[in-house]
Amino acid sequence: MLIIMMLSTVYNGRYWVFFTDKGNQKGNISAQIERVVSLYPSITIERRMKAMGKPADRGDLPVYPPYIDSLKKLGFKPRYVSRWLNGVSGLLPEDMVNRIKKLPFVREVKRVATIGGSFPRIPKTLSYGKQETNIKLMNIDKLHNLGYSGKGVRIGIFDTGFEYGEGAHEALDMIHVIAKADFVFPDTIVQDGDTIIVPDTIVSYEQGEDYREDTYPVCYAPFCCQTDHGTMVLSILAGYAAGNFIGVAFGADYILAKTEQVYDREGNQVEVKVEEDNWIRAMEWAESLGVDVVSSSVGYRDFQDTTGYSYADMDGKTAPITIAAESAYARGVIVVNAMGNVSGGAPESSIVAPADGEHVLSIGGVEMEIDSITGDTEWVWCSEAAAFTPDSVHTAKKPDLAAPFYAQVVNPEWRTEFLNLPGGDTLSIPHYISGGGTSFSTPYVAGIAALLLEAFPSLKGNPDTIRLALTSTASRHASPNYYVGYGVPNALSALNFLGKPEVVYKEKNYILPVYPNPFRVNENTVITIPFVLDNNDYVQLKVYDSGGKQVYYRDVGVTLAGRNYIKWVPGDLRPGVYTIIINTGFTRLRSRIFVLK
Repeated sequence: MLIIMMLSTVYNGRYWVFFTDKGNQKGNISAQIERVVSLYPSITIERRMKAMGKPADRGDLPVYPPYIDSLKKLGFKPRYVSRWLNGVSGLLPEDMVNRIKKLPFVREVKRVATIGGSFPRIPKTLSYGKQETNIKLMNIDKLHNLGYSGKGVRIGIFDTGFEYGEGAHEALDMIHVIAKADFVFPDTIVQDGDTIIVPDTIVSYEQGEDYREDTYPVCYAPFCCQTDHGTMVLSILAGYAAGNFIGVAFGADYILAKTEQVYDREGNQVEVKVEEDNWIRAMEWAESLGVDVVSSSVGYRDFQDTTGYSYADMDGKTAPITIAAESAYARGVIVVNAMGNVSGGAPESSIVAPADGEHVLSIGGVEMEIDSITGDTEWVWCSEAAAFTPDSVHTAKKPDLAAPFYAQVVNPEWRTEFLNLPGGDTLSIPHYISGGGTSFSTPYVAGIAALLLEAFPSLKGNPDTIRLALTSTASRHASPNYYVGYGVPNALSALNFLGKPEVVYKEKNYILPVYPNPFRVNENTVITIPFVLDNNDYVQLKVYDSGGKQVYYRDVGVTLAGRNYIKWVPGDLRPGVYTIIINTGFTRLRSRIFVLK
């Protein structure tokens, strides 16, 4: 009989059940809150004090266990409990939905939506120079020149999974990960909500997790692996390979959460059918660890079934994930989320939750256009990246900002080779590939926010000021629209908007002996000017004659820390004394050369 009853119970839906209260919060509420506060690290408490004026509130109190027990008796199978939302998500028999709705302590019952990642499409492979262009477009390099790399800032990334560390990609072997958790394939480390702040293996590739493993290399092209999308997003923020690839905030501390599933157990690629409570759980976890900025390149709408959200639901207050994002904002976290990519050219399809949140920085995209006649290039709004029409529901302009739609990223499959091709050739997979999507626009903005927090650490826990600096100095700050919001951010202008940085890095740069010196000018003369930089910096070379007239100028550009040199062909110089000037962000390096008759 028991077996028959179990078989007759059909769990064909995941639901959120929200409660009216937390058991009437009996007892000394202040004492309960104090106990909760004692569980948080000081970095979390400091940020909350700035954002909320207190270390915790009633929203941080645990959900009342007897309410959950009552649901279990009616056949509910809990999956995740949310303190902030005062609810629980899990499996619920369809015939119990209406009965649970009538319970006196139940405020609302909602079906869990399915998730669709803002996945990039892969255009023709671009050169590495495109990544440099993206960085310079937003003057991120100028902040790098000043020594800012995200040091001391905690960035959370929620995505499909991540490949990094020793033995991984050359640009991802030195990332400082302070915590990571797997919310898609939970194991003993995270199944009860436990967290750790030391590296483990649950976010990178795990045996049996990539259900397409047996089909390699057939699945090569985008997204062969559970970790591909997250690895590419991670590289834009944290990647660093001297001379090849530099991310926006390569010096930050990272908190990584795997929240998205790519394949089912039959190896079929799915439309990322992972419930939004993965994301909510990850957000509460990351916030408790003191995260400052969250970069999320995923979003919720209805994809393969009817359990998603309508356009009208994208109002900033309906989707539980959006409510959770707003709760994180209230606790001082900067939440940056992909706006979503237009499907079929319909503007109303271009926004996903939680990008609809009023205080969530939702990110659209721009792309570079080449004039077919002149060959000139310019950045234009990417009409396929983000747009929706203002109406009575969507009163806030979304997206808030826009960043490059296309980007160079690390290739997670670079270790793979195609063997036994026709003719017996072997095709090596490149280290870097190009991709597009608001998924890739998002980490640029999250990284800029981290650089600003490094320069102004007192602004941790004050997301409104960072938001104001970014939107007030972006390319369309004077005339925002519903395609790109306030436009493309300008990192240097945002820094200046905030005033004099609280953190200024004093460099120890110096110039080494120039050679040959003295010298006679001839057609084969080449001068070598060696110098050392304490930090990555922006370099300019100027040469003046004895009368103070500039005779040579070169914009060398971003130069990596360490020993460098500039080669200079002096040309036709008169005999005399010349002064060499190397300008960096903070210093002016001088040397003299002597030209003989």
